[in-house]
Amino acid sequence: MATMNRADTINSLALAMGVNAPRGYDAKKYDTKTGTIYCKDRPVNVDTIKNAIHYFETLKSRCDKSTAAEIRTVGTYYDAAITALKAMQDNNTLETGSKLAM
Repeated sequence: MATMNRADTINSLALAMGVNAPRGYDAKKYDTKTGTIYCKDRPVNVDTIKNAIHYFETLKSRCDKSTAAEIRTVGTYYDAAITALKAMQDNNTLETGSKLAM
C-alpha cells in the first residue's frame, strides 16, 4: 500500500470534495523532525520562534499598559502572533510527539 504525506492526503480530500488544490504549495516548508519552518527559503528554527514569542510578549505587555485605544489594538495583533506561534508548537507536539523546546 502506498503511503501519502499529510499535504497529499489533504489535497486529495479537497479534490474529492470539488476544491482545487492550492497552487504553488510546497509541502517542504516545515520540517517536523527539527521543528524548522522555511519562510521564503530562510530557515526559522526553534530558537528563532522562542525569541519571537518573547519579543511579542514584551511588546504586548507595553501595549497593555497604555490607555490609548490604538495602542491597545496593536497589542491584540501581538497577541495574535503569540497565539499563532504557540499553536504551531502545539501542532508540532501532535505531529511528532515532542514539544518544541522553550
